Amino acid sequence: MHPNEVILNEFYATLQKKNHQGLKKFYASDAVFSDPMYLNLRTEEIHAMWELFCINSKNFSLEFGNVKADDQQGEVSWKASYIYASSGNSVTKEVKSSFEFKEGKIVRQNDVYDFHEWAGQALGLMGSLLGWTGFVENQVKENARKNLEAFMSDEL
Repeated sequence: MHPNEVILNEFYATLQKKNHQGLKKFYASDAVFSDPMYLNLRTEEIHAMWELFCINSKNFSLEFGNVKADDQQGEVSWKASYIYASSGNSVTKEVKSSFEFKEGKIVRQNDVYDFHEWAGQALGLMGSLLGWTGFVENQVKENARKNLEAFMSDEL
């Protein structure tokens, strides 16, 4: 098994345990993370995002597989189920993550999932009816960013 495959397996095993502190060791000091909710988070923001997720996600479970990596890049398919804190609704999110590595650390992570499917689950009827609109998507992204910034400022 390639060393970067080992890193990815350990990363997701750590996330399964909701160990946000343990996730920090996998990222380079200049890492960047993006997904449909967050764009271009930097390392400290990434750490805070995972901490916020781990604290707020109830009834959390995670399965992962199809782990592939070489010297420079990798990918993982994973599925998370949890209670979305803002609404109390159950969510199951299937994600395809791609990674770039440098010196045994993650320097870039890009998570792809169906935002509109997520919105329908997380936001209920409003998300099902309006989750496909740019307005709802932008509101969710803006709220997520504000929550992350507030969380980070409370920690300082």
